[in-house]
Amino acid sequence: MNQQSQQAFWQLDKSKAAKVGQSNYITGDTSDVYKILSAAWKTNTRMSPAVHNLTVHIMNADKSTAMIEIPYADESGKSWSGENIINAMMLCANVPSLSQVQGSHQEYDFDQQKDVTVNGIVAPELAGKKVGMFLTDRYYFHKTKFEVKRGAPELFNVFDAESRQLPHEKANNQPANPEAFNTVTEAMIKYSAKSKEKAENEAAMNGQPQNGFNNQMTNQAPQNNSVTYQRGAPMQQSSDPANSGPTTTTSAVSDDDLPF
Repeated sequence: MNQQSQQAFWQLDKSKAAKVGQSNYITGDTSDVYKILSAAWKTNTRMSPAVHNLTVHIMNADKSTAMIEIPYADESGKSWSGENIINAMMLCANVPSLSQVQGSHQEYDFDQQKDVTVNGIVAPELAGKKVGMFLTDRYYFHKTKFEVKRGAPELFNVFDAESRQLPHEKANNQPANPEAFNTVTEAMIKYSAKSKEKAENEAAMNGQPQNGFNNQMTNQAPQNNSVTYQRGAPMQQSSDPANSGPTTTTSAVSDDDLPF
């Protein structure tokens, strides 16, 4: 008896199979391409003097999102290293200028635990652009819970989403150098390790074991600015956009069914 050939109903997709058991959350110590959903100009009045930020809402290919705050100046007129990273982001996204206009943007609502749309002052030129980003893990010692915690990832550097050029390469019309890319990756990982070491040392001074930390990402700001996460806290200073210090992020999962 001849057996009739059967057409496959479902084809194996190994890439999708590999995602089972893996988190889609945006994590640190990684480099990836992100779509900018919106960018808003904000002022953090909890700082003294008040700090001006560009808050960028990004989404990865798995449609997870993060809010990145980039402090670029304060009301005293002092410029921060975020000024460099904003220019580097503009360069890599091919955006020659940014405006300040009334518009809507996304932000994460902690009460509703989802992204919501709000009105404010936005930079519409960045919306919809794709930018490569290096995100680093940051750690801090929580002084009320007496433990080391890993917070949301921070923006460490950027690169061109298509050419993978770093900011200094694109600015000087140089081709992307994989070795330079790897150097930034190594520096990012070292920065993460240093923040963990600093937090563990602080824990040890408070009588806590150095090798224990809470691995759950949290959006609670630590009490010590030097540990890295304080919304609007100063970043490490740098005159080169390629070496700008990291900026703070708040991770979330998006309910929006937006194509990447």
